[in-house]
Amino acid sequence: MKLSKILILSGFLNLFLIGFYLTNSKKQALCSETQISCPIKKIALLIPAVHPAMDSIEQGLRLALEQSKKAQYEITTLNGNGNRQLMHAQIMHVLDSDADLIFTVGGGLASLAQKASVKKQSSKPIICSAVTDPIKLGLVQSLEQPGKNVTCIIENPAIEKQVALLVAIKTPIKQVLLVYDTTQGAGLEGEKNQLSTALQARNITLKTVEVSNPGEVYPKTAAMITGCDVVIIFKDHTTVSAVDGLIKLCTQHRVTLMTSDLDSGIKGAALSFGVEEEMFGQCGAAVARQILENGIAVGTIACREPGSHYLQINQASCKQQGLEIEAQKMLLLGTTKVVKGPA
Repeated sequence: MKLSKILILSGFLNLFLIGFYLTNSKKQALCSETQISCPIKKIALLIPAVHPAMDSIEQGLRLALEQSKKAQYEITTLNGNGNRQLMHAQIMHVLDSDADLIFTVGGGLASLAQKASVKKQSSKPIICSAVTDPIKLGLVQSLEQPGKNVTCIIENPAIEKQVALLVAIKTPIKQVLLVYDTTQGAGLEGEKNQLSTALQARNITLKTVEVSNPGEVYPKTAAMITGCDVVIIFKDHTTVSAVDGLIKLCTQHRVTLMTSDLDSGIKGAALSFGVEEEMFGQCGAAVARQILENGIAVGTIACREPGSHYLQINQASCKQQGLEIEAQKMLLLGTTKVVKGPA
């Protein structure tokens, strides 16, 4: 069964959704002049939605695999478009396909892939990228010895460090508004609890806006933003895909927006804290090559983090979102990158 073809025997809706979205999936063989006689390895890349962070992860994966001299890599990208039913159908398809490896992004897709794999008793290797707590999600037995057919590239939110940096450069902060998708599972709830603990220790009040789809982000936040000093979003794909509206709201109300992905900082969030997204793709590519080129069992490859966090400051947005940072404070932060932001 070819990866570019779809066969779904149950459910007209699944047939329609998969047929519609997979006609736009990207397929590309990666090879150089020295790789012409190398074997072709097929990877199914499953993403939950389209936004800059997803593009960066995919680019990191593709460019890193392109460096291989032992194999050519053909990558098919399947976009779930925020539709859980579609994501499940795509996963079931690739488990039955001729893909050599599955690469997922985010905790939601990782859980769907792992459960479907167990149900189908599949041994196809799965690399779950950008997941916060793979043990709690039931993806792996341990970080050192994942077991079975899954390993993970870990997304460490480093909430305490993020809050420490925030309060170091913005004072006073009395109230923080968190916007997050409650349907994304235990991972985001855990991050919310960590944020609540970190803020409470500093006598800062936390309010929450709970959403389940991108269309809810703007109106629900608009109804609660008054009186808040900072709006925070995690790297959940619902809020990140709706970040343009949050940037607009925070600029109108002169409220500082802090995001957990650096791409949203470039787009217009005053502050962003995280890891370069390309690193998730690059780290995943290294693991994929261990599996597909060296024959190492995926379950024996330890889960790992892709790189170091840093704080990104968007100078233009700081002025628009009520944040003035003294030069000496910037120097004290150490791991800080300053970008000019949109004109």
